[in-house]
Amino acid sequence: MQYEPLGITSVANLALLEIGQQTISDIDDQNGESPAACRAAFWQTVREVGRSHNWNCLKLRKNLTQLVLPVTSSVYNGQGTSIGWLGCHPSTPPPYWLAHTTYAGGTLVTYGEAIYYCLMAYTSSTNFINDLTAGFWAQIYSSFFAGLQGAQSGLYEWNFAYALPPDFLLLNELNGTDCSKGRGIGDLYEIFASQITNQDQSVSTVQALFCDQPWADIKYTGLIQDPTVWDPLFIGAVVVLLASKISTQILGDGGKMSAELRARYIGDVLPRAQMKDAGERKLQRYDPTLESNFLRSRNASTVG
Repeated sequence: MQYEPLGITSVANLALLEIGQQTISDIDDQNGESPAACRAAFWQTVREVGRSHNWNCLKLRKNLTQLVLPVTSSVYNGQGTSIGWLGCHPSTPPPYWLAHTTYAGGTLVTYGEAIYYCLMAYTSSTNFINDLTAGFWAQIYSSFFAGLQGAQSGLYEWNFAYALPPDFLLLNELNGTDCSKGRGIGDLYEIFASQITNQDQSVSTVQALFCDQPWADIKYTGLIQDPTVWDPLFIGAVVVLLASKISTQILGDGGKMSAELRARYIGDVLPRAQMKDAGERKLQRYDPTLESNFLRSRNASTVG
C-alpha cells in the first residue's frame, strides 16, 4: 500500500474519529456541521499547538529586514532631530499641536497619542492630517510608545528593530544565541507590535523584534501550513486538541467529552510529544570508546 501524505481534511478526519464521528470528504464542504466545525477551529488549533513548543518540523530560519527608525540622541533639546530610538521618549513631553501656529524645524509636537517631528519651519493649517500628508511632519513616535512618556528615561533602550515574518510563532535563536523557552527576553531582545502610518493615513502593523545588534539572523518556530511536513507527534497533538474544540458543537453533550479530551491533551499527549521531539533535537556526540581497539577486540582481532 502506497503512503499518502496527510492533508488538512485528513487531519480533521482524525479528530472526528476521536469523537466517534464519520469522516468528511472535504473540510471546505459548505454543507454539514462537521466540516464547518473543523474549519472554524482548525488553524487556531494549529497555532496553539505550534506555540506550545519549539517543534522540529516547524523550524525555519530567516535573516530579518531592519526597520527604518530615527537614530540620534534620546533627549529633545530643541535643535534638529534630537529624539532617536535610544531611550525612545523625550525628557519633557512635547506640547500638543495647535492650529495656525508657527513651528520651527526640529520641533516635536503631539497629535492624538503620537509624537511628530517638524521637518521645516511651517505655519500649520487647521488640519494636521493634511499637513502630515503634505510632508511637513514625520511621525517618529507611535501611540504604543507614547504611553512611556512619563516613564523613567532610558526604559526603552533598543537601538535596532527588525520585522518578523508573518508566520512567526516562537523565537528559537538570535544570531547564534539560544532563545528557546523565553531565554534572553528583556536582556537580549523584546518583541512588540510596530505600527507605521502610511501616506494615505492607513496603518500597517507588523510584529517586530527589537535588540541592540546591527543584524538579526533568527531560527524560529513558524506556522507552516503544509501538513505533509508535519511530524506525527505534532499531528497527534493537533488531532486531540482539535477534537476537544469541535466535540461540543457536534455531540451536544454539554462539554463532557471536550473536557476529557482537553485533560488528555494537557496531561498526556502534549507532554509526551514535546519530550520526544526535544530528545530528537539533541546533538549526537561522538563517543571515542565505541572506536577503541579494546572494545572491537571483544568480537574480532584488531591486528588483521
